[in-house]
Amino acid sequence: MKRVALILTAIFVLSFSGFSQDVNSLFQKANNFYLNKNYSKALAIYKQIEKQLNENNENSFKLYYNLGCTYYRLNDIANARYYFEKAKRIKPFDKDLNKSLNLLLTKVKDKEKKVKEGFFLHIYKKIYLSFRLNTLTVIAIFFFLAVFLILGMLISNRYDKKKLYYGLGISLFLFLLSFSLFYSRYKFTFQKEGIVFANEVEVFSEPNTSSTVLFKLHKAAKVKIEDELNGYVHISLPDGLNGWIDRQYIKEI
Repeated sequence: MKRVALILTAIFVLSFSGFSQDVNSLFQKANNFYLNKNYSKALAIYKQIEKQLNENNENSFKLYYNLGCTYYRLNDIANARYYFEKAKRIKPFDKDLNKSLNLLLTKVKDKEKKVKEGFFLHIYKKIYLSFRLNTLTVIAIFFFLAVFLILGMLISNRYDKKKLYYGLGISLFLFLLSFSLFYSRYKFTFQKEGIVFANEVEVFSEPNTSSTVLFKLHKAAKVKIEDELNGYVHISLPDGLNGWIDRQYIKEI
């Protein structure tokens, strides 16, 4: 894959310094297998590490990115996209990731139609995606506490009220702004999307196979999950197309 360079072992060690030495050793071993083009063995070890992270409710951009690269090398574009999309939720502007994902999309049969965004919406989106969710959480809590601290100072009648009202106004504005950014980032991080894993799957007008077939989707297509009913998932696409698909053919990101 063009410019799909495996992340170096040293970076892995730094990123997983909170884990055991055994995990770091596994990363080094998996990296070596990948660099030696033994992708099946590299994949097995990466999946072993992923299992350990899942048990601790942890996420890793680097692990997901490397899993995507490995699956791509194994010509499994559905799993490759699945892990690239998981990585993108953590670092949406990573250059290597986006180049790899764009290259993968050339192999996906269903071409996505991008929805044009207004100028201000584009800027707003770029701002909240530039921060990690944890960072925005801390910022929002800080200004929330600042608002209550200033309110307490006002109630005490021991300080200059003019300055406190000024500070209260600024703190309240910054809290509302940071909370808005936090909420938008939260929705982006935990949005319900899925990847199609079947070679071809029919999308129905209702949650049953006796209803009308509206259109078909193919392997590695990404869909937004709107609802679930009786083993079917109501999905939608960026261009507005929507319908019901058998749950077994979708893997939620």
